[in-house]
Amino acid sequence: MEESLFLGVTQYKVYYNLLNAEGEMPVSQIAESLINSASHHAYRLGVGFNNLIKNNHTWVLARMAIEMKRYPKAEETLVIETWIEDFNKLFTSRNMRLLTSEGEELGFCRTIWSIINYQTRESQDLTQYRDIPKLINDRPCPINKPGRIPTAIDEDPILYRVKYSDLDINRHMTSSKYIEHMLDGFSLDTFDNQRVGRFEIHYINEALYGDEIKILKQKTKEGEYIMEMKTNEGNTLCKSRIIFI
Repeated sequence: MEESLFLGVTQYKVYYNLLNAEGEMPVSQIAESLINSASHHAYRLGVGFNNLIKNNHTWVLARMAIEMKRYPKAEETLVIETWIEDFNKLFTSRNMRLLTSEGEELGFCRTIWSIINYQTRESQDLTQYRDIPKLINDRPCPINKPGRIPTAIDEDPILYRVKYSDLDINRHMTSSKYIEHMLDGFSLDTFDNQRVGRFEIHYINEALYGDEIKILKQKTKEGEYIMEMKTNEGNTLCKSRIIFI
């Protein structure tokens, strides 16, 4: 798998310290690897954080949908291929394919990104980065795009206060931490007997240091849940849909 401007390729060795209780790389770690792969490819395209920050700009992940056939195990090498699918004034979509170094296909991911001003937190016009549209790749991605996630109803939400270890370089809760806190809403027995076939998340507002948040969970059908993270004031921070198989 040769890396090019149209296709980014990164590899990650799966060490034992990355595994969950089931001996697999967890969804949150998968998401982190996907984000790192996107960042690596953006850097090669000249629109990485190192370049955007010169204009006080930074990338922000808006939506992500991950579907896995199986999860990587210890001593395997996770290979992630990534490419730009679409681009407009406000958003760009980037897809990923996950496989082993032997070529076994593990899953796919769809993501949607925007650019904000690092200081004002306002959305920026992506068309000022004129080279991005030239690098669109029509390679197919077989999973559904992230869809609308309804509001969750839960009379007994999980309460949590955002801590220092939740923050990233943008000084808001890092993308993988949202996922970890969502999945912590399920029991160990759930993960011992099922696996996450699809995880979909829509990031709406920033969770900042010290925020008191509520995590709501609602079962919508057998094996499927919607979750919502909200502030005490009722502002939605993110929503997710989780399908166990």
